Amino acid sequence: MIYSLKQFAEMFNMTEHTIRYYTDINLLPCQRDKGNRRIFNEESVNWMQGIACLKGCGASIEDIKE
Repeated sequence: MIYSLKQFAEMFNMTEHTIRYYTDINLLPCQRDKGNRRIFNEESVNWMQGIACLKGCGASIEDIKE
């Protein structure tokens, strides 16, 4: 399944800005559609679940990036 930025952000109860930031720093993989908009797939969902798990354990984004 393919998700738009808005759908993906809502799925994880995050802002679109946060999701954009994660993709911009190469923490979260995404693809681009023909209009150059971010789109997300099941791989992205798996990555985001991992990020959420690590954040839930107290890791910062800087720690996760390393």
